[in-house]
Amino acid sequence: MIPLLPLALALTAGGIGANYMGAKAADRAQADAMAAERIRQGRFDQEADATNARSQNRYENIEEQRGDKADELADMFLADAGAAPQVLDTPTNTITVSRTDDEKAKRREYTDQQGRARAELLSLGDLFGDIGVGQARDMTQLSGIGGMRRGSQGVLPLELDAAAQKGAGWRLAGDVMGGLGSIATMGALGGASLPGIFGGAKTAGPALAGTNALFSLYG
Repeated sequence: MIPLLPLALALTAGGIGANYMGAKAADRAQADAMAAERIRQGRFDQEADATNARSQNRYENIEEQRGDKADELADMFLADAGAAPQVLDTPTNTITVSRTDDEKAKRREYTDQQGRARAELLSLGDLFGDIGVGQARDMTQLSGIGGMRRGSQGVLPLELDAAAQKGAGWRLAGDVMGGLGSIATMGALGGASLPGIFGGAKTAGPALAGTNALFSLYG
């Protein structure tokens, strides 16, 4: 006759151990899901910070930017001025060509002056227009980052639910062993032995009657 108590203790301990392993597997999976979400949110923060910094830096060195914009506009305004046409220098037209060149040089100087003045006048507004367009793109990018951030946060609960299912096999085994351990413990407390609990040779006495009554509940 083999006593039931050691088996009952072994089954109970095994059930506790299996449930512990299942809980640890679920905890690790949930911790991994949370860590992955923190990494994603950190990347979103970096992208948002970089975009904000780029948007703010658009106003740095504004005078230098304005000068560059004025040069760009001046080149555009004066691009069509062209060069003075070449005229053959002959004795009959030397004086006429000289006067024409002087007049063209004066007109070109005036045109250059007016073009530069116009470029200076328009440079600030044109520059701020470019900055505004750039900042609009920055805002669009920030909005996209915010959308991805919210989407990632919305998926996290689903990931945590899936992670909670990890170790389900261990927990099932633990529940089964725990249940068998409880049955074996009740049998052992009733004085039954291992062959008796499995319906083998019967022994007389109150303990056996109690064991048979126990198995009538679970059999």
